[in-house]
Amino acid sequence: LGASGALEMIACVMAIREGIVPPTANFREADPDCDLDVTPNVPRERKVRAAISNGFAFGGTNAVLAFKAV
Repeated sequence: LGASGALEMIACVMAIREGIVPPTANFREADPDCDLDVTPNVPRERKVRAAISNGFAFGGTNAVLAFKAV
């Protein structure tokens, strides 16, 4: 719990740096009414220009870290 935000931050920076989108774990089936470009189960190579990490904590505390390639 305590380090999850730091790990998400590292994942965001690495995705931008390495050009690899992390997968959505345990993704089984897409909703036909929801038109999202999901990365199911395996990473995908792609140019990543920006990434966001959302943190929702106990007691209503929220934080967002936004990263952009320069």
